[in-house]
Amino acid sequence: TEYKKHYRTEALPSKFRVYTVVRNFLVVFYRAFEGKSAEEANELADDFTDELATAEVQGLQNLDQSAKDGLLEKPGFALARCWSAFVKDSVCKREFCGLLN
Repeated sequence: TEYKKHYRTEALPSKFRVYTVVRNFLVVFYRAFEGKSAEEANELADDFTDELATAEVQGLQNLDQSAKDGLLEKPGFALARCWSAFVKDSVCKREFCGLLN
């Protein structure tokens, strides 16, 4: 269907786009809800996004390299790992899914 086509190929075409969207969300969140300056919000968002990206890779330690490579290329996997990561941000002390909620 067109719905599936859009979300498989167009909504987030690469995993790097996922992290850009996550980072941008965090910048807006920290500025709007935590009162951080633009500079602070950018730095905090960069740090937390890096932690989420690290958590994505750490969750694959028991897989063989070809399976890892396949998953790491998929934007949906990156987004699911951000959602389910146990990493907490330094400001609110909440996981990414908690910030979205």
